[in-house]
Parts: sequence; structure tokens; C-alpha cells
Amino acid sequence: MGGLVCATITCQDAIVKILPCEQYLLGNSDITVTCCQGAQNLNQMANSIADRWAVCACFKQVGPSLGVNVDRAKKLPDLCKIDLRGITIDFTIDCSTIPYVTHLTHSMLTICIAELGGVNGAGECGKASPDTEAFKLIPCASAAKDENATPSSACCLQVKKLGQNPGCLCAVMLSNTAKNSGVNPEIAITIPKRCNLSDRPVGYKCGGSFAVEPLSWDIRLKIAIGAARGLACLHTSDKKVIYRDFKASNILLDGNYNAKISDFGLAKLGPSGGESHVTTRVMGTYGYAAPEYVATGHLYVKSDVYGFGVVLLEMLTGLRALDSKRPSGQHNLIDWTKPFLSNKRKLKSIMDVRIEGQYSSKAALIAAQLTIQCLESEPRKRPPMKEVVDILERIEAMKQKPKESQAISTHSTAHQLTLKSDKQKVLMRLVCAVLDHFHFMETHFCQESNDSVVDVSKAGTTALTSSVLHTYTSSAEVSEIQSCLHKTVLPKIQKLLTSDSDNVNVNISLVALKLLKLLPDDVMELHLPSIVHRISNFLKNRLESIRDEARTALTACLKELGLEYLQFIVKVLRATLKRGYELHVLGYTLDFILSKCLVNPISGKLDYCLEELLSVVENDIFGDVSEEKEVEKIASKMKETRKRKSFETLKLIAQNITFKTHALKLLSPVTTCLQKHLTPKMKSKLETMLNNIAAGIECNPSVNQTDLFIFLYGLIEDGITHETRAKANQQSGDEASCKTITSGRLIDSDSQSSHLITVFALGVLHNSMKNTKLNKKDEQLLSMLDPFVRLLTDCLTAKYEDIISAVLRCLAPLVRLPLPSLESQADKIKTSLLVIAQGSVNAGSLVMQSCLSLLTVLLRSTRITLSTDQLHMVIQFPLFIDLERNPSFVALSLLKAIVNRKLVVHEIYDLVTRVAELLVTSQVVPIRKKCSQILLQFLLDYHLSEKRLYEHSTGREAVLEMLHAIVIKFPKAIIDEHSQTIFVYLVVCLANDYDNKVRSMTGAVVKLLIGHVSPHSLHSILEYSLSWYLGGK
Repeated sequence: MGGLVCATITCQDAIVKILPCEQYLLGNSDITVTCCQGAQNLNQMANSIADRWAVCACFKQVGPSLGVNVDRAKKLPDLCKIDLRGITIDFTIDCSTIPYVTHLTHSMLTICIAELGGVNGAGECGKASPDTEAFKLIPCASAAKDENATPSSACCLQVKKLGQNPGCLCAVMLSNTAKNSGVNPEIAITIPKRCNLSDRPVGYKCGGSFAVEPLSWDIRLKIAIGAARGLACLHTSDKKVIYRDFKASNILLDGNYNAKISDFGLAKLGPSGGESHVTTRVMGTYGYAAPEYVATGHLYVKSDVYGFGVVLLEMLTGLRALDSKRPSGQHNLIDWTKPFLSNKRKLKSIMDVRIEGQYSSKAALIAAQLTIQCLESEPRKRPPMKEVVDILERIEAMKQKPKESQAISTHSTAHQLTLKSDKQKVLMRLVCAVLDHFHFMETHFCQESNDSVVDVSKAGTTALTSSVLHTYTSSAEVSEIQSCLHKTVLPKIQKLLTSDSDNVNVNISLVALKLLKLLPDDVMELHLPSIVHRISNFLKNRLESIRDEARTALTACLKELGLEYLQFIVKVLRATLKRGYELHVLGYTLDFILSKCLVNPISGKLDYCLEELLSVVENDIFGDVSEEKEVEKIASKMKETRKRKSFETLKLIAQNITFKTHALKLLSPVTTCLQKHLTPKMKSKLETMLNNIAAGIECNPSVNQTDLFIFLYGLIEDGITHETRAKANQQSGDEASCKTITSGRLIDSDSQSSHLITVFALGVLHNSMKNTKLNKKDEQLLSMLDPFVRLLTDCLTAKYEDIISAVLRCLAPLVRLPLPSLESQADKIKTSLLVIAQGSVNAGSLVMQSCLSLLTVLLRSTRITLSTDQLHMVIQFPLFIDLERNPSFVALSLLKAIVNRKLVVHEIYDLVTRVAELLVTSQVVPIRKKCSQILLQFLLDYHLSEKRLYEHSTGREAVLEMLHAIVIKFPKAIIDEHSQTIFVYLVVCLANDYDNKVRSMTGAVVKLLIGHVSPHSLHSILEYSLSWYLGGK
């Protein structure tokens, strides 16, 4: 039976909202919002068919009082043209004429209207009832006759005239659910202050000064979810509505703490036509308004999300957003608490102490992270309200649930999946959440030993070892729940997988695996292969997006199952991807899965499947498929062919094996290829493989320093042995038989390639020493490094430059340590270094640079020293001759070390002259600094006044003759200008030269100079002479 809803509306600046209530649990149609502001007539107040129907029914009853003949206005447009501005009317809406309102009883109205409250733009409001002065219930049939009808017989609601209040709002939320659904409609009405009020809004209960009893964690969460649903309702409507003034005092609570949003006085229609925001005058409450709205007036839909974040923060802390009574620096709640929200340890210090012990730390942390996201300064970074609702509901679901409700929830959701395919993704996430929080049993794995790994390859698949079920009550209930999951839920999930063969459906596959983990082992063994095979088949698809989704699905499955199932998945992939472009996809997919599942290195996790992994890597790098990657036209077609990911896969494998037991096996693909003839391309690939293996070993947590040094010593020693054996075979010459020669060639081939392993070992050794603090007092470390001195010294005679260069880099840190072997190997090291330096053609080669660096270290060391003859030999290296044109920082460092040794030879003086010129001409800052250091050291340590003359006096005599001619033939003005400088140099020569003839010629030039200068210049010369004679400066 329909009812009558009577209300009063001021048409000037009126706001009419008819909001059908959404049934969240059953997933009915979305909420629609109709809003009309500043209405001038009924036509502007009716924007939908339902609203027009209601307004028409209303107008037929109130029309005569306005002097309008309703019978003549049969059409709705005629009724809606009447100007209503400035008119306040009482009208009655016959609910039976509204199609989607089927019932509206007194009991429903009592439940929905009771205990509303709030403080808003229209005044303070709170608890209201249909029996209060402002409300009067009358029967439908006697709406105009019987004013004393009892509420029990009434089926309508009359709201008396509320006066000329433009801010008055009547917001009616009517159910659009199916008939007799058993869900009550929700009605929220904001009314003036003169009503009989009692309750306070949520703002006063959470942390205000009028709080009587603090709200618990569960109630606060319930309020937050209710308020978030309200905002989500507004934001997701056909015409998006921005609330604009969301704060705690605008959330009204009923007796059961159900939250309703009130005070729509500042509500604003959202952007339309592709706009991101609307521009309006800044209004609202300071502390809750979004920063972009306050600064620019730009109002976004997500501006409400910021206000919700402030309210959520108030609920967590129990404090107001702004409070000047708090200590300095804590007045603004957001600025004060933001650093605490992201820190798990500090979060507890700002949580409301009155709810301590009522929430889990995980729930509080997720709520704090949600608050941070809502309070982002940029609107685009804030989550939509529907996502906020989902997160809050997940927090609420963290409470322990009885096992029966979990099974029923899973069953119900699985049933909904078959009915509502458009919401499949959301429902699958719901199922995942339920399965993840199954508390009625706990699964653990029984293993024979801690180090053993389950072999999941037998019989096509094996499963986890036996699951042990721990129940809160009886094992019979566990069996019943397992039976429900196996016979009811699992078939529905399997049906979804088989019904949609064109899509990967990551979520459904993940749900299936979660279910199988909760079921007995034989069920897992039966169904797991089909799930993995189904996903793997999508990797054959030519669409890149499908292959990417399949890789994501396999990764999610492996994360769910654990790395113990990696071998099984790899075997399925190898059986599925066997030819052509599929092999490219195989290598790329393996790297993708490992990179996502092994973000942090875990030692020993890949030991059991190392051979399968290396087989895939080896085929991708050296197989026929590798040649296709080198063809540009083929490589550009697919993402999987553009880059060879197997090198990175090797690094991931090296990071996650047990180093001590599996390091040699890791090198097996390289050592196998070293037995073959090496082309330049293959050699380059091997070097790249070894570099990635070395990088992985450095990050492997299972690497022990002792195990590493033993491993490297063995590799280097084997490499030297191979080379020594090859040299011996080459020297056998003609005496060897043909068979021996053939054997020698094989050994020689092996020795030519085996040096790559030696270079690899030397590189790892050098990086290990570089990353380790070499303590001179650490006896254990010194004892492990000492054997390497002799071994590295023997390597200095190798014929491969990359070995020599690596050995020189390794010796540099060792010669600084007090190692006993250095004394016995010192002469051999010095001799080898001089031979390498003299035999190097290119001064800029890596070998020469490493050699010079080691020589520099030796010259600075006191344990190994070079003799004067050896230093003289070093100073004559070609790189010093070409120092001006090709300055080298390493060469200058070596020269500085030689100058520190105070070697006195004439080449030193010549080199220092070049260094002085380089100090001025070089544009490289490190070169200039090094030149400055050398020159300063030279000036401090070397005597420049002695033995710095040319060997033969004839040259000096020629210079004096030239000066004599200049004094005679040059103009007097030029001679006067330079007379003092010439005089000073001549006096120095006269005083220091030991040759009598030179001194005689010098005196003659001085006499001639005095006779050719002006009186002024002569006076200056005489002053200099007098000061020298008297002992002055």
C-alpha cells in the first residue's frame, strides 16, 4: 500500500534530493543523485522521470490553493511552467504514484528517522522522531480530515511548515530494491534547531569536550565505513556531487551508531564535459578543506577525500584537527602526526590511548597508510572513495571470524560469481581475502629434514607434504568445511576457468590455488597441473598483452605455492614452449618469474632445480634461438627478442644458490663451451656470463670469506697449471709424435679458452678485497691472503694481457699488507713489472695503467723498494717523454713517488720543467693538482743552486756574446726598459759560474750595459749594488 510523504519546500534556492539507497551486499544498481539548486519552477526541480512523477502528484493537490485549474493543465510541462519563486508551500506527495516506492510504513519511518543529529548551516539538530512537534503521522485516507489519527494506523508522514529558511534541505533516500526484500529505506532529514534535540554528532563523541563515553575501535571503524559509503554514493552518481564540507560534526549517528551524512548546504555538482574540476568561491571549514581548494578555488571530486582523511585521522588519534590548546607544534593535527603515520614504531604513540588493545597493529598500520593517501597534497594521488571503502572493509574483516561464517561467505561469493560476471574481479578479490583469513585450520609442511626439498616433478606433479589441520572445536567440522570447499566451491571456480578460455584470469587461477592448498594432497596433485598448463598455453599467444598477463599469473601462482614448485613450473614451461619464437618467450618468462619472486637473495632456494634453470639459460644464449636475436629484423618483432634476459637470469641464480656446494656447477655452461673452438661472438658471450655470475656471487648471502678464497685459489691455480702444461707441450717440438701433437693441440685449445675462468676468478678476488676492510692486524685474514702472493707472482708471466692486468690490480692492495711471502717474491715482482712496462707499446693500455699503479704503490711502500738504477730505468719510460702531449694521471702519480725518493739525475730536472709547463697549459683539474704537488715537492727536496748548469761552457759563452750584441745594437729605450732584469741575471751568473772565461765575459757585458743605460736606470743599478754590498735584501 502506498503512502503520503508531506514536506515543505522553499522554492527559492531550494535543494531537492531523491537518493535511491544502494544495497551493497546484494550488489544492486548504482546510486543516482538528482539535485536542483536555485529552482524557479517545478520543471527545474524535476530532472528525472521519477521526480517529475512525484512533483506532478504533489502539484495536483496544492494547485488549487495557488489559483490554478489543475484539470485544464493535463500535461506535465504545463504544470511545471508556473513561477514559484518566493512562494513557500505545504504539499503532499502520494508515494503510490512514484513507481519505485512500494511501501513506506510508520515503523520504517520511525526506525529511519529516529536519533538523527548534527550541526550544520541550517542550525543545530539531533534526535528527531515522527511523534515530535515537527512531525505528524496521519492515515492515507483521511489526510485532510482526521488530525487525531494514531501513529499505529498511520502510513504517511507529514512535515509541518518550516518557515522561510532558504538553507532548509529535505534529502529523501528511498530503497530501489526488489519488493519484500526486507531492507528498510533510509531517510535523513536536516531540520531547524527548534526541534526537540538530545544527541550530539560524531565529532563530539570521538574526542570533543562534550564526550561522555569514548567510541571503541569497532564503532569508529563502522562510522568511517558508513561515512565513506555516503561519499562514494555522491561521487559515483550520474551527476557527481561534491560534498565540499566533510567533517566529523556533519556525520550523524543513530542508536546503533549507523553513520549518515547531513548538511548538504555547501554541496556542489561535480565537473562535467571532461573537466577535472569546478571553480567556486572557497567555503567550508578550515582544517578539513583540501589545500588545492583553499589555494586556488579549484574543487575536485577528490577534495572530499582529503576531508575524509582528516576525519579518519581524528578517529585514530581521538584529537581535533585544529586545537590551539595543544603544545606548540601540535596545533595542526595533520602537520604534527604525518611523520608518525608512516612509521610502524611511532604510530602507537599517536593512537588514542582509550582504544588501546582493541585493534591489531596491522589494522592500525593499514588505516594510517590509508590516511596518508587521503591527505596527499595532489588530488590525483588520493584514492577514490570506493577504494577507500574497500580498504576499510578489509580492515574490518581482520577480526577473527567463526569458521562457519567463512565457509558460508566463500560459498555465497562463489555463487555470486556465476550470476554477476561484471563484478567478477571484485568478487574474486573477496574470495581471496576470505581464504587468506581462514582461521579454522593451519597448514604446515612436514619435511624429513630441514634441508630437504620436495620433488614436485614425480608423476607429472606432486604436492605439498601432508597438511595438519588444527581446529578450534572438532575434526568433524573441519572435514565438513573441506567437503564444502571441495564439492561446492572448487567446481564453481573450475567452471569459471573452463568457461572463459580466451582470457588468462589471474585472480581465478589464484583463487583455485588457494583452495587447493586448503584441501588434501591428492586433490592438489590432481588439479594443479591443469591450472599451470592452462596459463602456460597463453604464452604461445601472439598478443604481447596476453603473454604479459600469463607471466603475471605464473608469478602469482609461484608466490602462492612457494619456490619449491619452481622446478615443476619450469618443466611445464619447457614442455609447452618448444619451438620457434616460443623459445624466446621461455627465456624471457623465466627471468621475469625469478626477478619477481626473488627480490631479496635467499641462499639455497634454487639448489634443487639448478640444472633445469641452467639448461634453459644455456639454450637461450648458445642455442639456435640465440642467432635469431642477432638478426635485427627478427629481434625487433617481439619484446622477448629485443634483449637477451638469460644473462640477468644467471645473476639471479648465482645470488640464490648455496655457494659452497653449487658454485662449480654454476660454471658448468661456461666450462662446457670452453672445450669448443671459440669465435669472437662466443667469447664475448662467455665473458658476459662470467661477469653476471661474479655480480651474483657478490650478492649471495651464503658466501663465506674462507670458502670464497679457497674456491678462487683453486680456479687460479688450475688456470696457471693449464698454461704451464701448454708451454711445455709447445717446447717438445719435433720429438713428439703425431698423436702427441694432436693431443697437444687439444690442450692448447683448452688453455686458450681456460684463461677466461682465471680472469673471472681474479676479478672476483679483486672485488672481494676492495669490499673488505683489510686489517693489518687480522691474522686470520692475512693467513688466507698470503698464499695468493706466490700464485699471483707466477701469473705475471702469463701471455694474456687480461690476466696480467687483473693480477696487477690484485697485487696492489696485497703489497700494502705485512705478508711474509712478499719478501721472498719481491725481486720477482719488481723484475716482472719492469719487463711489462718496457714491453708495453701503448702507454694508455689497461695493462700499462695497472703496472704503473702497482709501481707507484711499491715506491710508497717500505717493504719492497726499487734501487737507484731501477728508478733511473723507470724515469726513462716512453710515457714520460710524451708527457706534455699525452698527460696521464697515473704517470704523474708515479713521477711524484719517484720525486719523493729524491732521485738526482738530470732527467728529473727536465721532467719537472715539463710539469711546470703542464701546470699552466692543462685544462684538466686533477692533472693540474697533481702537477702542483710534484712541483712543490721538487722545490722542497731538491737543491736548485748547485749543479744546475749546462755541462759545456761554450753554450753560456754564446749566450753572453748574444747579450753583448743586443746591448750595442738595440735602441737605448729598450735597453733601459730591461736593464734591471739583465743586470740581475748577469750578477747571478757572475757569482755562480765556475768557468773563468765565462765570468770574464759576464763582467764585460755588465760594464757595457752600465755605459749604455740612462742616468735613471744607472741609479737603480747602483742602488741594487750598494744594497748587496751593505748586506741588505
